[in-house]
Amino acid sequence: MIFIVSAGLLYITESWWMSLGILMLLMLADSFIQVYQKKKEQKDKENEP
Repeated sequence: MIFIVSAGLLYITESWWMSLGILMLLMLADSFIQVYQKKKEQKDKENEP
């Protein structure tokens, strides 16, 4: 999936560095979302009766 996105970014932007920067931002956002989901699941587990 990452290869498809990176190839599409290279085609759209025609710049290797811009595509790399956008990909890094997407990966950073993905990691923040994963951390948020894990914290929310732990909180939900603690609140179960």
